[in-house]
Amino acid sequence: MAKVRLPKRLVLILLTLAMTVSLFAACSGSGTTVTDAPAATATATPAATTAPASTDAPTATEEPALTMPIPVELPHAGDSLAADANGVAKFAVEDVGYGIFASENYDYELPLSTNSDVELSMYYWLFDPMLQTTDSMRDMPYQTYIRDKTGVNLNYITLAFDAVQPAFQIALAADDLPDIVINPTSYYTAGTQTQLVDENYLVNLYDYRAYMPNYLYQIPRFEYDMDMVAQYFVTPEIMVAMWGYYENPTPDLANMFRGDILENIGIDIKTINTYDKVYDALVRLQTEGGIANPMQLYGPMIEGVPGAFFAGMNTSIYIGAGVPASRIDNGKVVYTLTEEPDRKAAELLNKWSVEGLIDPNWQESGTASTSRGPALLNSQNVFSQIAPGVTADMIVESGIPGYYWASCPNIAETENYEFRYSRGMKPLKLDFASWGINAKCKNVPLAISYGDYFYSEEGKFDLSWGTEGVSYYYDEQGAVSWTDFMLDRVTIKMTMFAGSHFIEVGLVDRARAYAYPEGRKLREMIMAYVIPDYPFKGGNDWPSTAAKPTDEKLREVAALQGDIGTYISENYTQFVTGSKPLSEWDAYVTAVYNIGLGRVQDIYQGVYDSFIEKYPDYKQPGV
Repeated sequence: MAKVRLPKRLVLILLTLAMTVSLFAACSGSGTTVTDAPAATATATPAATTAPASTDAPTATEEPALTMPIPVELPHAGDSLAADANGVAKFAVEDVGYGIFASENYDYELPLSTNSDVELSMYYWLFDPMLQTTDSMRDMPYQTYIRDKTGVNLNYITLAFDAVQPAFQIALAADDLPDIVINPTSYYTAGTQTQLVDENYLVNLYDYRAYMPNYLYQIPRFEYDMDMVAQYFVTPEIMVAMWGYYENPTPDLANMFRGDILENIGIDIKTINTYDKVYDALVRLQTEGGIANPMQLYGPMIEGVPGAFFAGMNTSIYIGAGVPASRIDNGKVVYTLTEEPDRKAAELLNKWSVEGLIDPNWQESGTASTSRGPALLNSQNVFSQIAPGVTADMIVESGIPGYYWASCPNIAETENYEFRYSRGMKPLKLDFASWGINAKCKNVPLAISYGDYFYSEEGKFDLSWGTEGVSYYYDEQGAVSWTDFMLDRVTIKMTMFAGSHFIEVGLVDRARAYAYPEGRKLREMIMAYVIPDYPFKGGNDWPSTAAKPTDEKLREVAALQGDIGTYISENYTQFVTGSKPLSEWDAYVTAVYNIGLGRVQDIYQGVYDSFIEKYPDYKQPGV
């Protein structure tokens, strides 16, 4: 396998990175108690490690080396890990300019541990308790398979979806976090990410990089992507968490019509590529198809991800809990939900709402498939933003002959529109899940190596598909397909009978969301609109997740964002429903900037100006 080296200019970029990574929205709910993990007993005391290797480029006679900068213990694990007891890497390495990392995939000799008494604890979201067919989560088919294969015994502390964040907060206060801390950067709200390391809650994974070759191999493996680097590194020498990553990425959501109903009234979905054509299709669905309210918005958020429906107006109508999404307009930082395109979007939605084309209960529908799904399933709504994998469940559950969903082209104001704001329409690379390792974990190398296994070729397959005969099989063409058992509620069953991309890190094959006949056709359709044929320019997108304010400025933004988000959510939705006339638009914009958005704009304008000054040739990843 060819080695990949980064250009010197990009090396300089990485050496100056000192930023926080993007935070994902966390769920809230009731608290819970946390159980203690049994202590591991060391069986060997390793020799002292050598001094850390320099990250400077080696001379012509030097060979790159990777050794641990700190002493470690390897209780109940050693020979099967990627580094020996002295922290010396067992894999081929190269100096990529900002560190010495693996130059190829590392194949672990399994099991990673040979002592079944060793246990690592972690939280686990239990999306549907009825699907847990054994007394303990650890004895479910996939979990048993992975435990037997890796030798790593996990104590799953199962919690309801909305109880994990409160559990994290309680455990943090009690200094009783589990060994594997899921999504720590999302749940930690008391300070910056570096504090998680500085205050000894989590280990600095950078100090243990000899035990995570496959994870770090992803950076030099793929074409240079500063956004990916910014997510991996808080600073050039601090790594707080391992992040899940997608192979065969696709956009998170797609604008979908019920394909069978469109066919019945004679509409070719490939022709629906402007807002006017969406409107015409909705009217015909209402008048000819008998669908009273054909369109469903993505709950009170309107869009499921920024730009999912309104990138074709060069903006996002994503109503979250804080500061709205930003975009760049001729070098100026501006905020969505406050500009002229946002007023036009509200005007459009209001017109469609008044005509009954939009479900009048959209604000109460929620965002989860459990609340939005019934109206989509029973043909009450037949156009919405939908996660493509969900359609597999809907096909099975509907019982309607010929039932299927199809994705329309990216929607814009005019034909041949040049997209400049494309956030919600890009293939998703980074997954939701992340793992930090408790600084008090009794076996840090084993915990890290366990996570790293799922970035190997073998581990990636295990994580993506689960166990053969239970969750997947090979069809006549040799393609991996979900079993009939999985296709009944596959989006939920994946979280228990294969790797959950909300909980478990690793490389997840995004194609698994389409592993059924109708799904493969849907994926081909969606990707035809994304790459390589669609003209994304990205010129109005925020330049990079690496462009971040200082911790002090971030704290200032955090103090303002609650009031900003509340004011926007209460007022913008009134323009959509018509309860607030659009004649009050200018007063609304003035008020939201006075509440605090003006100060946020000043902060991020400074960040943007500094970033562009340093990296004038920066190009959007994937553009």
